[in-house]
Amino acid sequence: MNADVYEVGHHGSHNGTTSNLVEAITPKIAVISMGKWNDGQNSTNQFNTWHYGHPRKVTVDMLSLAIKDRRSTPISAHVAEGAQRFVLSTVRKKIYGTGWDGTLKVWATANEDYIVRRADN
Repeated sequence: MNADVYEVGHHGSHNGTTSNLVEAITPKIAVISMGKWNDGQNSTNQFNTWHYGHPRKVTVDMLSLAIKDRRSTPISAHVAEGAQRFVLSTVRKKIYGTGWDGTLKVWATANEDYIVRRADN
């Protein structure tokens, strides 16, 4: 089984992606659907990014080890070490997140390359 583009499981949670899965699919890029890191920070509603802690740093680190290619420009992104515990991390590999990058479009070229852009570009 192989997947060049991996839509990361369960918003990048700590248990939505395993190293065995990543090794099996060998992704070239990963896309995480998530809210901004502080969505829900001052809310009593606990169904949000802040209260669940998505994406988890352990997941982003696992993907960083597996994905070879780098983003054209690294970004500083908030990742969670746990629920309501976020730290800044530099994402250098081709890992994209809607909470960091906005709504995304992914194109495949005839040469099996992938282009990722914000939907408004």
